[in-house]
Amino acid sequence: MTAPVGGGVSAKAAVVGPGVYHFGGPGVTMGFSGGSVPGGDVWVSRINQKPNGLPNSYAGSSSYWIVNNYGTASGFGPLDSIVFDRALRVRAVDSPSFFRLYKRPDNAEGDSSWGAVQARGTSVVSGRYGDVTFGVGNNISSFGQFYITSSSAVETVDMTNVSPEKTQGPSFVKIWPNPVQHDHPLTVRNLGEASVEITFYLVDGRLLRRYRIAGGSEIHVSDLPKEAILYKAVNSRGKESNGVVLVQ
Repeated sequence: MTAPVGGGVSAKAAVVGPGVYHFGGPGVTMGFSGGSVPGGDVWVSRINQKPNGLPNSYAGSSSYWIVNNYGTASGFGPLDSIVFDRALRVRAVDSPSFFRLYKRPDNAEGDSSWGAVQARGTSVVSGRYGDVTFGVGNNISSFGQFYITSSSAVETVDMTNVSPEKTQGPSFVKIWPNPVQHDHPLTVRNLGEASVEITFYLVDGRLLRRYRIAGGSEIHVSDLPKEAILYKAVNSRGKESNGVVLVQ
């Protein structure tokens, strides 16, 4: 059996009824409604390193959280909210929806163990180490490991020549389907190239993801915003090919 190990801080609270419970050291606050509650001690640990395996290639928090339920009920009514204090960088211009919460079992490891997005942020407090709240619709009715990623990247580029109004069809990369549905993968194939670097951006130039594609790959877009996503592909000779993918 594997177990998460690393330096950090822990705190516990007896969650025996509805209310708001704050776990000071780890910086986590949970709101329980009038439905079922754990009915005993809940421990929260903040591990001060990235987890074994990451859910995607976005920037993410430098820590992750493990929540253990030692109460009489293994499941409970969905949380009203969960707040992570001092989680990761939040800029004043960032939308709460840029921040995504992932969840996996207590002792899980590896990239694929995270699964789909558990919840999107509903409010944030900006700062070098900002706070992120996952409120209504978080669907958290059991605990495990938690990790936060952000599609708000510090890196930006000049995308003057890559916009929905002015695009260049790819000459050495094929991307389909386009438009792509939010719950379907996007297929990328090289056409006669050993490898291609392809980068996806928002229309304002903020970096979303960057991949090195050798031959072909399927890219999951379920955690990308539903809008026009710009891409730039560069081959080994430095030749560029630009375009737009519409995520619906």
